[in-house]
Amino acid sequence: MKVGFLLDYLKFRVDILELVKGFQQQEGIELVLFVEKSQAHWVDPTCTIRIIEYYPPTNFHNRLILLFYDLFGTTPTPPCFFYFKKRQMLQKANSGKFKLWVYYWFRILLPKFLSFDQMLSWYRPFVNKSIVADIDVFLVLTPHEQNDFLALIAQTDKPIFAYQHSWDHSFKFKKISTNRFHYLTWGDLLSEDLQTAFSIPPSQTSTIGSSQLALLNKISSNNITNESSSNSEPYIYFVAAFGYKAAAIQEVKLVKEVAKRMELHAPALKLVFRQYPLLRDNDVYQELQNIENLVFDDYSIDGKDMLLSYADVEHRVKMIAGATAVFHAGTTVGLEAAFLDRNVVYLCCQPEEDSSTLSLSAYWKQYHLKRYYYNTNFPNVVTEISALGAVIQAVASKDDVLNGYSTYLRRVSQETNYAKIIHNINDGMVRILKNNYNEKKI
Repeated sequence: MKVGFLLDYLKFRVDILELVKGFQQQEGIELVLFVEKSQAHWVDPTCTIRIIEYYPPTNFHNRLILLFYDLFGTTPTPPCFFYFKKRQMLQKANSGKFKLWVYYWFRILLPKFLSFDQMLSWYRPFVNKSIVADIDVFLVLTPHEQNDFLALIAQTDKPIFAYQHSWDHSFKFKKISTNRFHYLTWGDLLSEDLQTAFSIPPSQTSTIGSSQLALLNKISSNNITNESSSNSEPYIYFVAAFGYKAAAIQEVKLVKEVAKRMELHAPALKLVFRQYPLLRDNDVYQELQNIENLVFDDYSIDGKDMLLSYADVEHRVKMIAGATAVFHAGTTVGLEAAFLDRNVVYLCCQPEEDSSTLSLSAYWKQYHLKRYYYNTNFPNVVTEISALGAVIQAVASKDDVLNGYSTYLRRVSQETNYAKIIHNINDGMVRILKNNYNEKKI
């Protein structure tokens, strides 16, 4: 069976490159990778690669279809979390904000009836059909951004499987197929999210595990030790969650609150702060430079081609593994720390506000954060600044009261063992593909 795998966003997805390696070892599978020329250099040259071009919708027909879909395309249910992401993008705009806001509200108020599948069926792809003629089954990733290629394969009669690459994609994106694609998810809860957001029936989803967590387990299984610049001292690892300046300013205030209370309740601990890697205005972190018990993680993406390489992930794993606890305000690293058996503290407590910044409470209301992180039955979930001291004291004393939260977080994916996860991602995916492909003998 010949499987066509569409790869994109590779500068952030070293876990997918590892998945490709495992997939190539499967008997009875001939893997063909479809990738844009600008990303092909990240792929193992021994793989079978077919270069595809990105075709912007320059012709009138496709531009009209995309405009129609943007205005009338179905959104996740409830739609407020999808539009929250759109509001974030508007806040970053440097000009023309009035027109953008008018269009934003216009789009919200219009009825939503056009599905992603219908849009793909109307779209006129420019990719040559011959490039996919010999493919038996297609595998794609979320988010679905390659309209041209996706329209091409959707208009064939070949099976299409979509791997939901991240735990937060169900409510952040509207480009989800409700009929044409079969979705592969981290776990049962993520499959339920697709059912809630887009009414996708259980028969169109399958659980295989997380390639991101599989990579972390692969690295951690090599008996990695901490290589932090502060490895002689125990530390709390605070991982920044916000890539927007207005939110990052508030997060800095939260970091300062943690550092201040650590001086009182855990003077033996250092606070190691990891900046948000894609924040352009990282000057907001400058005021943390003078905090005595805080040091910056030495991670940097400056001058890097692949923003999250294997070495970068390895460094993050080492830092998590060496930490007394991991603090965050809503990032995937919280889940990673739980799977690496570290105590996790989720901060959804609002620091002191001023008129120049926004409240973080809007971020914490996002569906995926409330579903997977927010549970006040655990003291690890800090909803008031006044509770920070007690939690930090519990971290310093290694109080067992914090242990249960990581187990709770690990429910996002069914498997925590690396070998089982990679088996589900590779062998399980192959089994699903074979069971759903009945047109000829495999």
